[in-house]
Amino acid sequence: MAEALGAAGSIAGLIGLAGQIAQGVLFLHGFFNDIRDAPDEIRDLRVELDQYQRLYEGLEKLSQRFEPLGLTNNAFEDVQAALVPCKAWTDKLVRKISKYTLKDGPEGRRRRLWSQVSVAIRKQRYREYLAALERAKSTLLAAQTSLNT
Repeated sequence: MAEALGAAGSIAGLIGLAGQIAQGVLFLHGFFNDIRDAPDEIRDLRVELDQYQRLYEGLEKLSQRFEPLGLTNNAFEDVQAALVPCKAWTDKLVRKISKYTLKDGPEGRRRRLWSQVSVAIRKQRYREYLAALERAKSTLLAAQTSLNT
């Protein structure tokens, strides 16, 4: 009887160990995929952030045109206020991703690999920045909607 319980305990331990190994393998697989995909993700993010920066600059120029005409109102001021966090989060993300090199060549390959590993390690942090930027953009959208009414 005791031997049966010991054998059952050993089997349960092996099953638990197998589960932990499987989790580790899945984590490593995801991590290596993140490393492989990092250059494309950084490039795509940079294009998107450049578009946001141009949009913010356009909105600022538009606001500067309307101010001398006295056409501003509370809704317009709300749009200007909503631009501040949008620009701040965009600028933070641009500064964070600008340090990653995507150059080719012998020296560039090594630096590129380390950049890719760094991006993969910090991926969750970048998601937090993007979530904050999305919240700021939502505020900007709400302010723009009130401007149109």
